Amino acid sequence: MNQQIQNILNRQLESGRLAHAYLFMGSRGTGKKELARELAVKILGLSSADDLARHPDHSVLDCSSEASAENVRDFIGRIALKPFVAKKKFALISNIENLNAQGANALLKTLEEPPESTVMVLTADTGRVLPTIISRCQVFSINRTLTPPAPPYNKVGEEKRIMEFADKPLSERLLAINQFADLEDVELKQSIEDFVYDSAGRLSSAPENYSRLAAGLKAYEDLATNKNRKLLLQGLLMRI
Repeated sequence: MNQQIQNILNRQLESGRLAHAYLFMGSRGTGKKELARELAVKILGLSSADDLARHPDHSVLDCSSEASAENVRDFIGRIALKPFVAKKKFALISNIENLNAQGANALLKTLEEPPESTVMVLTADTGRVLPTIISRCQVFSINRTLTPPAPPYNKVGEEKRIMEFADKPLSERLLAINQFADLEDVELKQSIEDFVYDSAGRLSSAPENYSRLAAGLKAYEDLATNKNRKLLLQGLLMRI
């Protein structure tokens, strides 16, 4: 699977169409950081990953130990500077699931207005990444078994989940709109989040289904803006 992702990244690099931010999601030991280092070597024009630690345009932030908003803001300030040597800077932000709300908001602002000369790679060991961060990155799910920790599903969620309606006849999906629309706000948000995490986790085995992830992210953002819940659910369920 990593080779397939490498091939995609190589084509983007060769065509000059690298994304401003990537999110590598997968459990420990699946090679997320190794994949990031290989990309960094190519972007910075190095011959070996051994040279990364000394390169002025290579920056690393590990949120396992540096998850405070102040650390994130300091890091963002550094990667916003123009490259010293290479054509682009490379920034690795690992274990982003450990970010607190303040740190995540600081990172989100940078993802919304990314530095033109910096390529960022974010890594996460679990699926519990803010949907607003997922929506602003090109997502690669490294392993096939990525699933988020099971949440305490609500009374409707225990019976049905949005992902269960994927590929079902349109009539069944439309009938489900009222069922999900009747959820409390927090329950509906949880249901849509679960759909986003499910969709992100399935990308490794079915990358062509990225449209489902996009549909979930759109519904999540619409919910945050108080859009009519039946309309946003209609848009989501019709697109999956």
